[in-house]
Order: sequence, then structure tokens, then C-alpha cells
Amino acid sequence: MNRKVLIINYFLFIGGGEKLLIELVKFCLENGIQPEVLIPERIIAGDNKKEEFYDNFLKKRGVKVHRVPVFFKAYNFDIFKYWYWQFKLNNSDKFYDSVHVLNLNLCDSIYEKLKNKNRYFWHIVNRVQFEGKKYPYRQRLVSNPNDNIIVINKYQVKEMQEYFYRISSKVLNFKLFLNN
Repeated sequence: MNRKVLIINYFLFIGGGEKLLIELVKFCLENGIQPEVLIPERIIAGDNKKEEFYDNFLKKRGVKVHRVPVFFKAYNFDIFKYWYWQFKLNNSDKFYDSVHVLNLNLCDSIYEKLKNKNRYFWHIVNRVQFEGKKYPYRQRLVSNPNDNIIVINKYQVKEMQEYFYRISSKVLNFKLFLNN
């Protein structure tokens, strides 16, 4: 396995984004790509060190899961691990062939830190899920022609075209679940 991919998601609980993460990991392993998973430490979700639903699945397949402080907070975290991952994300081209972020909210919060020429931002929700049916995302998420926005249904494309004044990023459609 020469190629490496970093997959970033909020959790490893049971859910749609997490199922997508598992499908991406399976695809990588079946195609000789080495996946790693990054779970940003969370303040409000409680103990981030607890094993989550998909941890065992990933461990059995030899997939590294990193739970790291990506967001600076003034209490209770490892400052060295924080700065190491700031460096690693800012220089991710040197470590990973591509980076996949599974959620545009998460992507919006780490966008400036994430430097990689092959960035894939997975759009896994619909506008109806937000207050006032308005996306909380900034225009920058769709402004870089080198970035890839991956949608999981045709309605998301229409919603994005209505919400953003211009989309320069490549928009790709992907069937969410490859198998059941």
C-alpha cells in the first residue's frame, strides 16, 4: 500500500456519515490504499477517548484512528499533539495523497488548516435539516476549482446552486451506500 488517504469525520457512532466512512475504508483496503481516520476531539460530546461503534471494525482491519485536538481550547488537552496535527494538516500533501472530510460543517471549521491538492468534501445532508433551511457554510467551501464537493443525492446540487452565488469547485455525485 503506497497511497495514503486521510478521512476526517466527527464520530464513529452509528449513522449515515459513519457508514460512508466504513464504505470508503473498505474501498481503500480493497484497492491497495492505506486509509487513516481522524476524529477531532470534541468539547460537548463528552469523553472522546471512549470506544465508538466502528472502532473495532477499523482496528480489526489495521486502520489507524487518531483522536486529536484539532481545535484550540484553553483546557484539558495535549498541546504537543495539537501542534503536531496542526503541522500535519497544514502539510498534508507530504503525508496523504488525498483528504476526505465527511461533513461540510466540519470542513468549514478546518478549511484553512487543511492543505492538500486533493481535497474531497462530502456533502451528506440536505438544507431542510437546518434552521430556516439555510446552510451554515461559507462561500469559500465551493470557491476553489481544485476542490471536489461530493454530493449523495441530486437535490443537494440544486440546493447548493440556490444557496451559493457561484460554485467553482467540482461537484461530483456519489451513491451513498455501495452495498447493504
